[in-house]
Amino acid sequence: MEFLKKNYEKILLVIVLLGLMSALVLLLIIIPQKQSRLEELRTGLLNPHISPLPALDMTLEIAALQRAQSPDALDFTTKHKLFNPVLWLMRSDGHLLKIDSDNQIGPGALQITAIKPLYLRVVYGEPTADGYLIHVYDEAATRPYDREKNTIVSLGSPSDIFTLKSVTGPPDNPPQLEMEFKDTHEAVSITPDRAFERVSGYTADLTYPPDPNLPPWTDRRVGDHLKFEGSDYIIFAITQNTVVVSSRDNNKKTPITFSSTTEPH
Repeated sequence: MEFLKKNYEKILLVIVLLGLMSALVLLLIIIPQKQSRLEELRTGLLNPHISPLPALDMTLEIAALQRAQSPDALDFTTKHKLFNPVLWLMRSDGHLLKIDSDNQIGPGALQITAIKPLYLRVVYGEPTADGYLIHVYDEAATRPYDREKNTIVSLGSPSDIFTLKSVTGPPDNPPQLEMEFKDTHEAVSITPDRAFERVSGYTADLTYPPDPNLPPWTDRRVGDHLKFEGSDYIIFAITQNTVVVSSRDNNKKTPITFSSTTEPH
């Protein structure tokens, strides 16, 4: 006890120094921790972690865009009857005809009942003093007197239709003549027993069903005229399965397709 009484001030000083040292050690530990925490807070504030937004649901917008790219077509010209009333025509037999399509009357209503080929034939005739007699039958010629012609061909002297290229066989009765047309240079080979033949055009049989009193047109050729519904038309072209008619009023051309399975009305 005597020792404590004599040295209590020193002991107290030692205790205070130990407390100060402990506080200093704690400061050395706490300060870095606080600094680290402050740095984390600063980094989080300056560079925050941003989560990506969820994908937008654009289903309705995409569907609306697709509808806008292919809008509904409104027909105000053909089948629409509010501003375009139905046309009714009185036929020659007294009955009414309702016109609800473009091809119900006019050239589009024509029907083809038959298309027949026209042939070009070149036939060997006989030898003559000047060469060889040749018969030419062109069924497609526009003028009737041009559909049958005779001409004489000889080597070195072209006729008005052919040029004779070669003769095979005895001159008085050759088995084969090789010729070509002067204008087209198409080759033609004939013998006394074998003629040259090819399709050179067509004729067509047509009817006009909207007018049952109108007689059919038969064996019509290119250039022939048709008259119906008070208008004039001309046959512009005929192919193996098509007839093209042209209006004489405005030159509008209308093709009509032939189907052998189609029966006239």
